[in-house]
Amino acid sequence: MAGSDFARMDITIMRRELRGERAEVQAGLGQYAGAGAHRFVVMMLAAALRPENYQPELRRLASLYV
Repeated sequence: MAGSDFARMDITIMRRELRGERAEVQAGLGQYAGAGAHRFVVMMLAAALRPENYQPELRRLASLYV
């Protein structure tokens, strides 16, 4: 878009999770933030979350991303 002020745009990155331990994930998030992204949404397959595993999986993701 010619003439757009990208600093004023609200940018969301949606993709499957970043690979690695917390330090690598946080570095990846920092790269997206440095490029102007305001939020990162982890896209998950519905089959990955089941009643028996959703709590541990959400805790794992929180430990990497939050």
